[in-house]
Amino acid sequence: MNYLVVMPRFINKPGDFYYFALGIAYVSASLKKAGKRVFTLNLNHTADPVSVSVRHAIDEHGIDAVLTGGLSGNYTPVKQVVTAAKEVGGKVLTVVGGGLVSSEPLVAMEGLGADIGVIGEGEITVCELAEALEKGSDLADVAGLVYRNDGRLHITAARKEIFDLASIPWPDYEGFGFSAYLDAMSRGSGGQRYVQTIASRSCPFDCTFCYHPAGKHYRQRSLDDFFEELDFMLPRFRIQYLNISDELFALDRERTREFCARMKERVDKFGIKWDAQLRVDHVDKDLMDLLKSSGCSLISYGIESADNTVLKSMRKHITVEQIENALKLTYEAGIQIQGNFIFGDIEETWETVHNTLEWWQKHLEYEVNLTHIKVFPGTHLYKHACEKGIIKDRLKYLEDGCPLVNVSKMSASEYSALDGELQRYFKANSSPPESVEMLGIKGSGCHIALTCKHCKGRTEQIYYPFLHSLSRARPVCTHCRQRLDLDDAVIDAVLESGFAKLFREHKKVGVWGCGDIAGMAFEKCASLRRNKIYLLDKSAQKQGTSLWGHTVSPPSIIPDENIDAVIITSIRYADEISDEIASKYPCVKKIIKFTDMTTIYN
Repeated sequence: MNYLVVMPRFINKPGDFYYFALGIAYVSASLKKAGKRVFTLNLNHTADPVSVSVRHAIDEHGIDAVLTGGLSGNYTPVKQVVTAAKEVGGKVLTVVGGGLVSSEPLVAMEGLGADIGVIGEGEITVCELAEALEKGSDLADVAGLVYRNDGRLHITAARKEIFDLASIPWPDYEGFGFSAYLDAMSRGSGGQRYVQTIASRSCPFDCTFCYHPAGKHYRQRSLDDFFEELDFMLPRFRIQYLNISDELFALDRERTREFCARMKERVDKFGIKWDAQLRVDHVDKDLMDLLKSSGCSLISYGIESADNTVLKSMRKHITVEQIENALKLTYEAGIQIQGNFIFGDIEETWETVHNTLEWWQKHLEYEVNLTHIKVFPGTHLYKHACEKGIIKDRLKYLEDGCPLVNVSKMSASEYSALDGELQRYFKANSSPPESVEMLGIKGSGCHIALTCKHCKGRTEQIYYPFLHSLSRARPVCTHCRQRLDLDDAVIDAVLESGFAKLFREHKKVGVWGCGDIAGMAFEKCASLRRNKIYLLDKSAQKQGTSLWGHTVSPPSIIPDENIDAVIITSIRYADEISDEIASKYPCVKKIIKFTDMTTIYN
């Protein structure tokens, strides 16, 4: 059999930033090591439609099975691959895996329509699956699967976690164009060739908002294997920055000492920098000195809240006092801090929100981010939300990209006001660059030059204002690693100029999608407010309502009004809407996805 392992399309255009999916690369490497005929496809490196790329690869290589996967937030790109493989026809099997399937096997498989799902770690499972498929064996005998038979989904015995992590091959970097990935990413991140790797899997803790796709047991990789892989990667890929993306680093102090001693040798030889994730209750001055001396430039902490009631509810097993101690020691050691306050836990109230915000305001030097808690499938929060009827339709929740839901003790009005409150604190305490210069457009991004107000260093970066929302960006100065709050002026300038150009070049302009993105666009852009605009939405509930004085109409008015340009403000369904416009409304001469707004910047 011939296997095609596909990395889904996580970005809008080739060259845009994305995180290289190590899990898929591990699966591909495992199949190759088992002697299977494996072909690979990275959809992030081609501008062709997903359906075209997948069909071409299937036809060219005579593919019998297509394998792909991702996390819960990757539902749509994973489904695009499955759908494309199914459209080819014949008997091409589709296999999906990752946290998306592991956290909700039956729901995910129902929506994706794949033939087989892999639950848990995939390296051994896919090899046994391949053997079963080639021999015609019963899939029920392969642990860690969910599969279709007689119109029903069946789940096999649970797969045991892989305890000897050195027994699995290193990721299939070359198969997914890793060098090209690094070339593209370094052009958009200040010139650093940044790579993620792992030294352990899972985490021994059970925070309410976390799901561990690699299983519940914490396992550490042998240091010999880790550094052998690192020594392979450093010269081959010219790595400049290493992110150790373990859920938990430095659990074992003696192992950490040995790790740092070995890492220092590589830092001295190659001049690289590296970072890792720690718990605040594991930190003391000795550890900080050890990490600093070995070249660690950033530590990511799971701090989450500055209210002990909320921390207890989250099952963090830490206190505000421990957070203060860890951040103080890290700051004094001259190591950059990465951390988030995530608002909206089950015990969160308007009072606890402000307890955290007031703490944050007193400690701006730590550069902690403010954001919402996300409820991901498989977590305690998700189970709570389903039991309480907050999440009523599990499949729709996946299809919608796991949107924000209120599981807290805040009222609906308080939760609705939360985002505005976070933005208010951000704006009142922002740390903007000394200057921002717009250099041009690259792909979906704005090519900007920042002058840091802290060190006066100049950094060129690619900033993506329209990939997900109009939220505030915090780029990092590549010289001093300080975060800078990018002013709304960049977004506003691109929006205003882009829409003004549309109104000059087209007689009638429509906006399809009347949700939050459209609302924020109207708020920010005077051209939208002062020009004649046609608001379009397929939702019967929205039709007849108004937004900034414009009435929402069904898309069927497009030919009647002879609308010749449409901006799609629905991010998740942009491809489907674009296809529908192209097929049903030939009078529309220009279709612009909101994520492409930079391309019409004048």
